[in-house]
Amino acid sequence: MLCTDESLNICRDPLEIYQTILETLKKSSSMIMTEDYAGWKSSNFKSCMGKCLMVDQADYLTHHIFFDDNADDGEDCCVDVRDLVTGKAIEWEKFINMYVVKVHPTRAILEMDYFIKMIEEAECRRDDEIHKIELDQTKEADVNQQTYDSKGLTEWEKI
Repeated sequence: MLCTDESLNICRDPLEIYQTILETLKKSSSMIMTEDYAGWKSSNFKSCMGKCLMVDQADYLTHHIFFDDNADDGEDCCVDVRDLVTGKAIEWEKFINMYVVKVHPTRAILEMDYFIKMIEEAECRRDDEIHKIELDQTKEADVNQQTYDSKGLTEWEKI
């Protein structure tokens, strides 16, 4: 749901949610999102009924970081993080401290640079993930690269 001075927009389509978030962030650089608390409560606070964050894991230039004090372990997390391309839920272990950061309110109040530190940690974790993905793709390309002789035959074809 996106609320502006002029209107209230409810987004249900995953791509529309993602595009709305991008457009809002282009204008404001940050935004507030709330869940349907009654629906979340009636589901016994399951993450799949929490705040929806669509993530394009293949987009290395965009890094959404969602801060919430209820970003608890596993199914108790209040954020439903999904891959934009597949629509599948991303596991808590993968998104925590990269796309979703659990806020500790006392630290946020007492430490002036708390959010800056959390952003830096999330960015480092995302950079590490991108680096691992690129290494795996390089390894895969090396495995697929075959050595040919002057006649165009691979070592396997010679046998």
